[in-house]
Amino acid sequence: MTTQQSKQRSFGGNSTADEVLAGVDLSGRVVVVTGGNTGIGFEAARALAARGATVELACRNATRGRQAADRIRSEHPDSVVRVGNLDLGSLASVRRYCESFAHAQCDVLLCNAGLVVNRYESTEDGFEKTLGVSHLGHFELFHGLLGHMLVADRSRLVVVSSESHRSPKKLDFENLPLQAKSYGMLKAYGQA
Repeated sequence: MTTQQSKQRSFGGNSTADEVLAGVDLSGRVVVVTGGNTGIGFEAARALAARGATVELACRNATRGRQAADRIRSEHPDSVVRVGNLDLGSLASVRRYCESFAHAQCDVLLCNAGLVVNRYESTEDGFEKTLGVSHLGHFELFHGLLGHMLVADRSRLVVVSSESHRSPKKLDFENLPLQAKSYGMLKAYGQA
């Protein structure tokens, strides 16, 4: 193995989800992926399903979720992929999702969904939208699925972030969540 391959295998390089999960058998495991219909969430869901996990794509848009599930199934015909309707910008939606969760266990909750909005918006619960979706909705989801995670053997909570967490250099807890008058797209994203 070359040094570059070794770096990538240790996940410090440009590893793909398939490389990270190579040789792993996830049969019998249930994985929930928020925002699993696109981007990093889709790639993670696809790789997890390929390794035998039952994957639930928790998506705001059910049509896009079904399309993503169909793409995964077309590539991995034996995979078990389901779609759950989840709007992280609505705590009521998060609670409905958790109450209707059809699995006895949740082995992995992969909190991937997030958003950036150009102008100040709020969730239906009155929170600044970037913080509400990227953080508060996931917190409520974890709380709602915790019982399912506790019955799983060695369950995991995985939270996806980006380099934007480095800006601002210090969280402004006095201005969290951001108010409309101090809103800036990148500032809101970094704070969230």
